[in-house]
Amino acid sequence: MVLNAQRRLAPLAGLALVNGSVRLILLRWALLVVSGSAAVLLAAPPLAAAARRPFFTEPAGPLPAGHLARLAIAAGPGLGAAAGAAALLALAGHWLLVPGAIAWLDRVRRGGRPRGVVRFVVEAGTPRLWAMARITLLAVALAAAGLAAIRLGFHRLDVAAERGAWDSAARAVLLPRLRWLAGLLWLALVGAFAFWCRVVMVADGRARVRSVMLLVPRIWVRIPFSAPVLFVAVTVLVQAGAGAYLLAWRQSAPRSVSGLAAWSAGALAVLLLQAGAWHWLLRSALVAYGNPRLAPLRARPDRPWYLFRRLARRPVPPPTRSVVAAVAAPEPAEGNGPEP
Repeated sequence: MVLNAQRRLAPLAGLALVNGSVRLILLRWALLVVSGSAAVLLAAPPLAAAARRPFFTEPAGPLPAGHLARLAIAAGPGLGAAAGAAALLALAGHWLLVPGAIAWLDRVRRGGRPRGVVRFVVEAGTPRLWAMARITLLAVALAAAGLAAIRLGFHRLDVAAERGAWDSAARAVLLPRLRWLAGLLWLALVGAFAFWCRVVMVADGRARVRSVMLLVPRIWVRIPFSAPVLFVAVTVLVQAGAGAYLLAWRQSAPRSVSGLAAWSAGALAVLLLQAGAWHWLLRSALVAYGNPRLAPLRARPDRPWYLFRRLARRPVPPPTRSVVAAVAAPEPAEGNGPEP
């Protein structure tokens, strides 16, 4: 069964639901709903206090974009604190759910039959919280460095365009849009990198982010479509769809209870679709990572870089553990806890 799944295209194989898939999707959906609701509830008091000012009550209908930006500024530090608290709640749930879901789906993919999704996710995700946090910090650093480089590059391009007497429309319209597109693409690539770091770390039982961060680019070269291309495409489409729905909700400005309830139900459906896409990406990544072509990469040891030893030309200890041997071990027929 595993070999047949590997013969198929990984994205198509990832669409199949397996044991525990529905419960994992519902857990992801619940996390999105709880974190989003917490953000709304925490942000409501500072926004409501600022919205009573005449500047925001005079316009009829939905507030223009400029008014919304000023409203966020007028809300003051309270809005920032609310956003930070909601983000921490979402990250904590994400760090717990993602490794647990990867461990569950990988065990099922290898023929195991674990039981108790919630208990399994908690037991498998809790020991990996710090590793998931380190991957997030790495992603934030990469995103900041890349956005700074993009900003610097487009600034120099704008200066060169001014000296080269470019058309004013090209400078005022084209360059900002290209810069925005480059930044969006870079953030999507960083997200794909963090996603695959988590998949590799959990699926192989690795403990060091430094070894995983060098392994992921090599995996991308071997399976470019199933790794970065699929993640970037699905993520951009899903986020664009969610943004379009929120924009349509804002433009409609429902005032009746039934209209508000209908748009709220639609928002819950959008979050459920996002959870389903997340499960699809996890399943597709695990099927693609189980490809025998990647066995030499999976056999690379999980050990420190020994940077100071190498700089001092001192001998480096030989690897003591083969990751691929642990990965290739057969799964028991049934089990309640996470994989060792």
